[in-house]
Amino acid sequence: MVMRIKDMDMKSVPGGAGVYMFLNVAGEIIYVGKAKCLKKRVKSYFCNVKRHAPKTRIMLRNADSVEYMLTDTEVEALVLESNLIKKYQPRYNVLLKDDKSYPYIRVSLEEDFPRVFITRRVGKKGSKYFGPYPETFEIKKILKYLNQLFGIRTCRDKKFVRLRACLNYDIGLCSAPCTGKITKGEYLKNIGDLMLFLSGKDSVLLEQLEKKMRAHSERREYEAAKQYRDRIEGVKKLSSQQKIVSQRNDDIDVICGYKEGRTAIVQLFFIRAGSLISKTNYVFRDPDACVESILNSFLKQYYTKHEIPKIILISHDVEDRDIIAGWLTKEAKYRIKIIIPRRGGRYKLMQLAQKNAKMNLDEQVSRYEKNKQALEMLRKELGLRNIPERIEAFDISNISGKFACGSMVVFVHGEPRKSEYRRYRIKTVEGIDDYAMMSEVIERRYCKHDVPDLILIDGGKGQVGAALKIFSKLGKSGVEILGLAKEFEEIYLPGKIRPVNLGADSLALYLLQRVRDEAHRFAVSYHRVLRSKSIGD
Repeated sequence: MVMRIKDMDMKSVPGGAGVYMFLNVAGEIIYVGKAKCLKKRVKSYFCNVKRHAPKTRIMLRNADSVEYMLTDTEVEALVLESNLIKKYQPRYNVLLKDDKSYPYIRVSLEEDFPRVFITRRVGKKGSKYFGPYPETFEIKKILKYLNQLFGIRTCRDKKFVRLRACLNYDIGLCSAPCTGKITKGEYLKNIGDLMLFLSGKDSVLLEQLEKKMRAHSERREYEAAKQYRDRIEGVKKLSSQQKIVSQRNDDIDVICGYKEGRTAIVQLFFIRAGSLISKTNYVFRDPDACVESILNSFLKQYYTKHEIPKIILISHDVEDRDIIAGWLTKEAKYRIKIIIPRRGGRYKLMQLAQKNAKMNLDEQVSRYEKNKQALEMLRKELGLRNIPERIEAFDISNISGKFACGSMVVFVHGEPRKSEYRRYRIKTVEGIDDYAMMSEVIERRYCKHDVPDLILIDGGKGQVGAALKIFSKLGKSGVEILGLAKEFEEIYLPGKIRPVNLGADSLALYLLQRVRDEAHRFAVSYHRVLRSKSIGD
């Protein structure tokens, strides 16, 4: 039901649990909240208005109507609130800008001879997942070593059927189950050993490997004994690299909120089987929100698409702690505890998280100020009309015209927004013609999308000119565009004969280089994908 605020009658608002939404004149949802009693919660917005936080007062000034939906329980209201926030991204809610997709290790147990590989999608039935692992480079290195150590195949099913073993077997990287060099039972035992390591049960695994090694040695099967000895040494080497933070083999997420001034940070530690496997953080810029409300919103939004551990440690108490724990228990199908540690090892973990949160927040604030200064310098030194808060940058990658592709990266307030990156496979250009390729990518992007504050092109006068012709064709004028040429780091602007040279120590130039290099990296990575697909076919 929708009620105009100016015509609101509180008697008609129901008293049960549910979700309420404030809408503006255009009918857009600008705030979503949940309540145990809708009548009391909605009424509170219109009582003692002067005591509200500035953000709430501004929201009420922009609100035109209120819509509410009843639910049977408060848990259902929480789930509905979380889904609506995720769908509509209301302006006045504390929003988790989560474009982070963490890799997991997947063991494809549904296959006769399982593979062990990295994935960012969790949910394939029959598979076992381990993670998440925010440090992608490190986990790739470890997984490569584990596959070699246990002789796990890396080929896909379509290449699995062979008459003879591939090169990986010859150089000791695979046990070649494809040609029967290892039985299915032996292969699955190796998979089981690898999973013991990923589960953090290193001591159990080492004990089993040592028994097998001694058994083979007693039977004078020295080659097999040597293989187990090598595995023992490999497991010990990997185990020594992990930081053990708990002797209880718990799976824990440590979530610490910290705020200074207008900026807040939520620091996460991922502890799996008692080992600290990785950490990450999320930044919130909300001057009015307290740490408790930020953590409350974070818990509701984060666990809608991330793995839920059995224990979640939080630094501050939140209003909906018991309800959130009940909801997560229902989702995970095992009991979830949300705990505020007060002493002992878990409290020390929280102190460590807080120390990291403060350090990361100081770094974020410093970087934010530098980006702000760089953007202002960019506007001033290049004569731009506005501060380029949103920059979109383009690059082309090809080898003699083959596998040609383009990339677009987006920087907002001087920081990359990877969820908005796009890549383009060149469709209309044959041979070597970088200008035509750039024209195609620019046209495909801006025939459907608005022009940002600034467009950056990797190239010089020719590339800028080609892009301007496309904007003229599209009927878009006043576009702020520039080219950054690699050789001398010269900046080419429309209508100027000579390029602009910023100082080598210029913050503005450094920002442009960051954006240009990221566009180049993204284009080259896609080019490699196209080449590898061609080789595979």
